[in-house]
Amino acid sequence: MLLAAASFNIVPDPVFAVLMVVPFAVTAVGLHFLLFKPYVAYLEGRELATDGARAEAQALQDKADAALTELEARLAAAREEATAIRASAREAALRTEAGILGKARAEASERLDAALSELASEKEAARSEVATLAKTLSVEVAGRVLGRDVAA
Repeated sequence: MLLAAASFNIVPDPVFAVLMVVPFAVTAVGLHFLLFKPYVAYLEGRELATDGARAEAQALQDKADAALTELEARLAAAREEATAIRASAREAALRTEAGILGKARAEASERLDAALSELASEKEAARSEVATLAKTLSVEVAGRVLGRDVAA
């Protein structure tokens, strides 16, 4: 058994080791230049493109946010302006209404005064006519009752 253990050699033959390392090294270098380096460059380019696209998207989002803020500010200003225009139009309409109502009230008051004065004059005329008629009728009734002419 000692013999079998003595023939067993742990250290490989240097020529055989070099013959094993050379194809591995050539393959490793070839793969490095043909596969790994272009693949790493592709991944880095992809990462740069992705970062650039993200930065561009963020810039566009910021620009859109700024435009939205500006639009909202302009919309708020337009609402305020519309409110002011409505308020001034309402005030003008109320002033016009007050003027029209004042004129109508004055005209109605004048008509009422004229009608009352006409009624008063007609009342006075009717009163005098009734008084004259009453006098005439009383003389006539008295004459019929007495059977003779009665002078007023």
